[in-house]
Amino acid sequence: MVQRGVKSAPLTIVGTGNLDLPTLEETSTKNLRRTSKNYRDYHDTFLDAPLDDLSSRYFSTGSGYNSVNSYYASASFEKTIGSVRFGFSDDQRRKLRTQILSARSRQLQPRYWEVPNWPPRYHDYILNELLREGVEVLQVDDVRRVVDGVWDEGYLDSVALMIAGSVYMVCVSSVIFWLGMRLKARE
Repeated sequence: MVQRGVKSAPLTIVGTGNLDLPTLEETSTKNLRRTSKNYRDYHDTFLDAPLDDLSSRYFSTGSGYNSVNSYYASASFEKTIGSVRFGFSDDQRRKLRTQILSARSRQLQPRYWEVPNWPPRYHDYILNELLREGVEVLQVDDVRRVVDGVWDEGYLDSVALMIAGSVYMVCVSSVIFWLGMRLKARE
């Protein structure tokens, strides 16, 4: 028999956005005073570290964000990596790998938000590449599509086909225009 209802279990809360460590520690310690514990001894609330800043000198491995105070390391894909319509450039892939390694070196789960979701094949291409590179948490708006396993890996083939088709159409249009001009010149 399946038991339904609320199940008492540990809860992990990850504060995203502009929540900083001093605010988190202060708020958590106030709430823990009733139990005579403080944030550094016990907590179930973590930060979402800034993935795009983790590799900077300010956030060296020994200080700042780590698995004691953070759970994820997140960044906007759009702002950090940019458009990958024609595939990842070497610089984009290097940046992606550096960010993932920076998160992993602190035992954090790398995550990207603002992943373009249109067209679907483009979105699928990006998600597949993120998984291949070691991103552990994906932003997914169309949960049913992902759960059903409808991931299309042929995005770059489609781009190549569209480019070839466009070149073909320009050539055909140019020939038709040229023939039309020649015919008009004969009149």
